[in-house]
Amino acid sequence: MRSLAPWCILLAPATLPAQATEVPPLEAALRAEVPLARLRALVRIRTEGVREAAAFAIGTEVLRLAADDPLVAVRRSALTTLAHLRDPRAGDALLARLDDPALQVTAAEALALLGDTRAFDPVRDRLLAMRETEDGWAPLARSLLALDRARAVPIVFEILVAEDTTRHTKIADTLAALEGDAEVRRRATELLDDERTGVRAAAVRILGSVGDLQSVSRLLGLVRDPDVRLEAVRALGELGHELAVDELADVLVHGDAEARCEAARALGRIAHPTAVYTLVDAAGFSGDALFHLRVLEALGRLGDPAGLPVLRRALADDRTVPPGKTESQSNAYPYGVALRDVAAWAAARVIDGHEPFPVERLAPRAYRRQGFDAAAFQRLAERIDRRIGTR
Repeated sequence: MRSLAPWCILLAPATLPAQATEVPPLEAALRAEVPLARLRALVRIRTEGVREAAAFAIGTEVLRLAADDPLVAVRRSALTTLAHLRDPRAGDALLARLDDPALQVTAAEALALLGDTRAFDPVRDRLLAMRETEDGWAPLARSLLALDRARAVPIVFEILVAEDTTRHTKIADTLAALEGDAEVRRRATELLDDERTGVRAAAVRILGSVGDLQSVSRLLGLVRDPDVRLEAVRALGELGHELAVDELADVLVHGDAEARCEAARALGRIAHPTAVYTLVDAAGFSGDALFHLRVLEALGRLGDPAGLPVLRRALADDRTVPPGKTESQSNAYPYGVALRDVAAWAAARVIDGHEPFPVERLAPRAYRRQGFDAAAFQRLAERIDRRIGTR
């Protein structure tokens, strides 16, 4: 599940452990001339905590760093640490840093972590003053949603409708992170009828995460829309409802190259039993290496032994995946991954019932580390032959 507050990964809970860091060494480190020492001390505070009796003194030093340190990296780290300490002085200090362009994103994230609703209006104003394409837009939007979701959702949708761009990836992904939010789903569904392609595509992308059964029906109708077909196919795969299987199978047969790749991936995600036969047939279709790779991956995700004969044949195919030209393709597999490598991953998943390692991390060197050499391919082929022979 995607989180609205990725910074929380870096921050330990606000509890103060009994075996916490001693005050004098930390104070000395926070005053050190070497910037790296100051940064390390701030990280220690966030990860180890400080004794309750020392919190005020440490907080005073952190406040000083947040205001006066010459390095932006140290000031940012100090702002985050203030939020972790739950220092009562932190709110005012963080609000003041919202006026600093170099610190406003970190300050907004820290204020959201504190839940200081005084920050809502200034964070909103800064978000409205930015364009989606600018660095910092997404974390500011997430901070606004964390501060007050009910007030923030309409604002972010207003930005989506007002922005005159062909892509709204950051806006869509920010709203898509609100899984299960009925208001987000309602507003996104309304935008499916917008005349602008970019807005419709963003709405489809959002519904891929927050959609329900009714959303599936609307998305199925958009599979025929050439302007948003790829987004609709991808969203149907993410929703994973069996109602989409027949439509995706049709795209797999009759769609263009990119749509067929996405349909194969979506069928693998839905993992409906009938999809295996569609994918087995698709393995005999003409198509580039990337399409066949998607089919093999989907057969692995389905885990049905009916796909093993296709995987067995693919173990002898050393064609490599060409560099992708679209966002969805280029991020999936690095250049040089052979079809037999993905077939090996898929076959191991079908036979053993679990992934030998995440398919998204596939690379030729990854296979060598995992022992996928020529001998391993032969052993896997023999295992497939035995499994097929027992069916």
